[in-house]
Amino acid sequence: MQGHVVYAMNIGSDGAYVSRNGITYSAENAAFITRDGGDLFDADSYAAAVTGTEDDALYQSQRYGLFTFELPVTNGHYTVVLKTAEFFHEQAGLRAMNVSVEGQSIAQGLDVFASAGANSALDIIAENIPVSDGSLTIQLGADKDYAIASGLLVTSLDGDKAELPAVTLTIEEGDDGYCSTRSVPVDSDHAGFMGAGFANPDNAVGAGMRWAVTAGAPVTANVSVRFANGSTASRPGTLMVGGNSYVLDLPTTGAWTTWQNAQANIVLEPGVNALSLTANTANGLANIDSLSIRAAGIRGEPCAEQPPPMPDGETLAFPGAMGFGRFAVGGRYGEVVHVTNLNDSGPGSLREAISQPNRIVVFDVGGVIKISERLVFKSNQYIAGQTAPGDGIVVYGNGTSFSGANNTIVRYIRFRMGRIGTSGKDTISIAHGNNMIFDHVSLSWGRDGNFDINPDSGKVIGKITLQNSIVAQGLHSHSTGGLLVGNDGVSVLRSLYIDNHTRNPKARGVLQWVNNVVYNWRVAGYILGDSAADSGTRYDGAIVNSVFVSGPDTSGSVMKSGSTVYHLYADNNFYDPDKNGAYNPFVLSKGGYGSVTWYDAPSTTYPDVPTLPVEQTLDYVIANAGASLKRDPVDNYLINELKSYGTRGAIIDNETALGLAGNVGTIAGGTAPTDTDRDGMPDSWEVQNGLNPNDPTDAMIDSDGNGWVNVEEYINSLVPHD
Repeated sequence: MQGHVVYAMNIGSDGAYVSRNGITYSAENAAFITRDGGDLFDADSYAAAVTGTEDDALYQSQRYGLFTFELPVTNGHYTVVLKTAEFFHEQAGLRAMNVSVEGQSIAQGLDVFASAGANSALDIIAENIPVSDGSLTIQLGADKDYAIASGLLVTSLDGDKAELPAVTLTIEEGDDGYCSTRSVPVDSDHAGFMGAGFANPDNAVGAGMRWAVTAGAPVTANVSVRFANGSTASRPGTLMVGGNSYVLDLPTTGAWTTWQNAQANIVLEPGVNALSLTANTANGLANIDSLSIRAAGIRGEPCAEQPPPMPDGETLAFPGAMGFGRFAVGGRYGEVVHVTNLNDSGPGSLREAISQPNRIVVFDVGGVIKISERLVFKSNQYIAGQTAPGDGIVVYGNGTSFSGANNTIVRYIRFRMGRIGTSGKDTISIAHGNNMIFDHVSLSWGRDGNFDINPDSGKVIGKITLQNSIVAQGLHSHSTGGLLVGNDGVSVLRSLYIDNHTRNPKARGVLQWVNNVVYNWRVAGYILGDSAADSGTRYDGAIVNSVFVSGPDTSGSVMKSGSTVYHLYADNNFYDPDKNGAYNPFVLSKGGYGSVTWYDAPSTTYPDVPTLPVEQTLDYVIANAGASLKRDPVDNYLINELKSYGTRGAIIDNETALGLAGNVGTIAGGTAPTDTDRDGMPDSWEVQNGLNPNDPTDAMIDSDGNGWVNVEEYINSLVPHD
């Protein structure tokens, strides 16, 4: 048969063809395979392919009633070959097929078994069919059930001038071709978007999203990215397609509800094409609503990342996890990634390890990671600092963002910002997200806040825990422990706030504050809402069995800015104001909290936590707070200040004031144990626990059924269960 092949397809594979009555039959959908066709459906290979195939397999299609293919073509004349077969029900009369092409009946009541015999293929051919409306219509049907239809070949009699017509493929969130369901948050809080929402990548260099598009042949395509940029500056991005890059400017649109299109002409190769759009600046990308591509013979390729597990309300993040964030999932059932060097970026770096979500990050090195740009963490990560050899890890530099990093676990690591960081930035900042827990972390030298939770407009932050940690030495002139605005619940437990000018913390939203120590504030210790800024907004707090100790710089009150909008339950909190080198506290009286709305029981629902007697709070924090598996010189310096009980301590404006080598002190590197299969579990531990040190797949198996996968069992075993 002469002619230029336009379509060659298997009936039964995934595609997007819908019957005229609006019903999509997944078993009968057609997927474009190739424009060249070749001998894909020649008689010999076809017969061999169908022999022995079971009912409802890829190469067959059998439904009652009428089904219609509508294939876009240019106007002209076509020959259609429908491949059929009978090889399952070897009995005449079971299959009676009706076929029409462009309204012309080609087969009526056709019995393939009677015509061709068992295990045989039969071609139904329609020749020289005219098309004048740009669509070639092929209908299959029967009163009862029709014979197996496995392949379709369409050729143009007008030669190679008959090209597939261009179509516009628009890919929205959740469509085939939209890949980043897990690593890119989908929002709907700015009007004017199409579909279910828009993508809102993190504000960081390299943050972005991915798509996948299949092309039947090499083709030049026009790409249009629909975006909104309500900021005052352009947010340019790089669109990568194969090895080619295209810069999209993404200028300001004046408002986050004003949408525009950025366009580029790209080249698609035959097969699956990966497309990515990533931010060129620290401001990140604009909000991205959709990707549209106009070309011939293209379709979206299913590529969505499987969503990670969500908290089940039963499995703790790790043994000893407490508070609102205790059920964070971390990287469970994801992948293990090793940090193999102390570089700021590149292969083996911490920045590279956290660049994708759903990861458990382990460390093969100890020491200082000096960063020039902020680290931006993703969802579903477990940052297992306790796996680092030597003296562990210090991250020193421009701070971190955990905004949108849902279900994250961070343990036994030190984040120290310092003067080398950007003015006005936090050591840790969280502007939206939930289900996070920070355990045994040391945070210091922020140039705004050290641990700052402050939701963007319209966003929710909650189910967050900071426990067994140190929040220290915010750099003056804006030296703060942090603003804690957890509108869905924050717990701070068994931690030390020390040498912060104010905001130890500044509490809004719902805050559970249990067994903490605050030392050497200047203007204020605990700020109870600061209601003047948000008059009428209700806040809820629980301050229980905590200790406040004045230091050399303390001049302001321990409790400040209380008003009736702050709904407080407080019980058995100690205060030592003497600054005399001895710990002689008294119980803070009800009047010491200001004019709050007082409760004799919690004013809202807080998680149950194992509460230490207040007499044990100070000793526990001294022994355990911070990355205490091996205390570094900075934390030792701070703990010694606390143990002076008022005679030592300082609000500083530069980390050089501590006089330590390299500002952070000497951090020994150490040597990691052998891990042959690179699954995050040393060979010796795997052998001891009945696992295979040459099988990396056993890392994400929950061998004992307790909710933690094997690699979690290992990394959790490295530290005490508080």
